[in-house]
Amino acid sequence: MEFAAYLAMAGGVFGEHRCAMLSPEDCELLHRWYQAGVPLRAVLQGIDAARDEWRAQRRWPRFINRLSFCERPVLRATERIVRARTGA
Repeated sequence: MEFAAYLAMAGGVFGEHRCAMLSPEDCELLHRWYQAGVPLRAVLQGIDAARDEWRAQRRWPRFINRLSFCERPVLRATERIVRARTGA
């Protein structure tokens, strides 16, 4: 998958939760994840998990305004996917 498709998919899901476009910093973080081999599935799962955690804590604003808030959930999703692939 090329970075443009990776960016479009992740940006679309993130934008649905945030109702805004990705910032340059968000795009840079996505590029680092892409270069590190983070699966798109992990990014999408991480964004969804971060949104759910954020809403459960009833934080204000009611949306995640930076992709960096999704970093831990994305890394956890990546670990789960890698473990599932390797059978560990």
